[in-house]
Formats: sequence, structure tokens, C-alpha cells
Amino acid sequence: MHKKRNIILISSCTIIFLLLTFLSQETTPPPPNTQAVIEAISGTYTNPRQHFSFQYGSQYQVRELINRNQGGIVEDETVIIEPRDTRGGDGAQIAITPFFEDDVVLTKERIQRDIPDMHIENAHTVSIEGVEAIAFSSNNSDFGGVSKEVWLVHNNFLFQISAYSSSTALLNNILTTWKFQ
Repeated sequence: MHKKRNIILISSCTIIFLLLTFLSQETTPPPPNTQAVIEAISGTYTNPRQHFSFQYGSQYQVRELINRNQGGIVEDETVIIEPRDTRGGDGAQIAITPFFEDDVVLTKERIQRDIPDMHIENAHTVSIEGVEAIAFSSNNSDFGGVSKEVWLVHNNFLFQISAYSSSTALLNNILTTWKFQ
């Protein structure tokens, strides 16, 4: 009889414990995901050759493609910002090439004079760190047809910042955190 009462008591305690554990898990809300907000601005890219930097989300990675001449001098370079999970249709790139003209203000007409086949829509002027730039939509085939573009000239280099049209948040983050050193 003593044994039977102990088994009933232990079984009852076990059931109550499991019930309380189950109920406490369902009623406790999950903690807020504050880490995602911190990670969204956690990456900083710095270019030591052109002396600029910008921030990008931790879901992206940055690669550099540098083209050097026979003497080892950088002729042009491309900075690629792409998703870590390699899904298509997201990302941006910055093509940097020498541009030896003084006091150039890029306009739709100027770009189309140099690249007549380029489709430019919704062109408007923006300022990046005090440097006048032109922002527009285009038909960049590297970005699935429709792309967002921001082009500027700084220290005798042309910066062509291009992004998928679906990557507006990434492009805005790059532009608002861009710094020339």
C-alpha cells in the first residue's frame, strides 16, 4: 500500500511538472529580435585605394575585383556587394574607373553622349558627401534588366554604383553611410 501511494504521488508530481512546463512555454512570449537590427548595420567596407567607406548589412559580403596594368598600377576596380546566401536578384556593385576631366557634372545628356544606347529614366541630382551625383533607373542587363544607378566623379575617378531594382534598401544604406576619407 505504501508503494502504491508513492507511485501515485510520483506520477502525479511528474504530470504536474510536465503540465506546468508545457504551459509556461506557451505563455512566455519569445524575446524580441534585437540582434537583427544590430546586424543590419554591422558591416563596414573601406577602400584603401580610393579612400571611401560605407556600411552594409551582415546578410551581405563584399568582394573586390582589381584590374592592374603591366606595371602593377590599378587601372580599374569593381566592388561587389552580394548576399551571403547567394540568392539571385539582390546586391550591388561599384565600378571605379579613371576619369581625367576636370569639373565634370554628370547629366543624363552627358552620359548618353558617351553611351548612346543607355536607357536612363527618372534622372535626378543627389549629393554624396558633398559630391554631386546623378541617380537614375536603367536597363543594366547585369542586374536583370531594371537597375538603380548612382554615378559620380571624384578625384579623377568615375564611380558607377549599380544595384538591382529590388535592392533599394541596400543602395540607400550604402549611399547614406558613404564617407570619403
